[in-house]
Amino acid sequence: MATYLLLVYTRPVPGREDEYHAWYDGSHLAEVLTVPGFTVARRFAVEPPLAFEASQSGDGGNRYVAMFTVETDDIDATMTTFDDMRGHFASSPAIDLDSVHFELLRAIGS
Repeated sequence: MATYLLLVYTRPVPGREDEYHAWYDGSHLAEVLTVPGFTVARRFAVEPPLAFEASQSGDGGNRYVAMFTVETDDIDATMTTFDDMRGHFASSPAIDLDSVHFELLRAIGS
């Protein structure tokens, strides 16, 4: 079975950060983990660039990243199921929908 990481970069609507965190931690992570193949969910705050970095990361200024571990033999089918199911997840007016950016990483090596 292959392992992937789905990174979801987001930021809250200005002035609604507490509501954004309450929604993300209180319900959204658990909803995403109902998708078959999604096994772990964690959130991170994006730190300022390190002094030796030449440029900002490509996250568009997003301040937070949700990282989901996905284990599947068919990533296309798993991501199709995720896309179908996320239309039924509870949303929050506290998330800046224009900020949502996805990256899918495939584990390589041991």
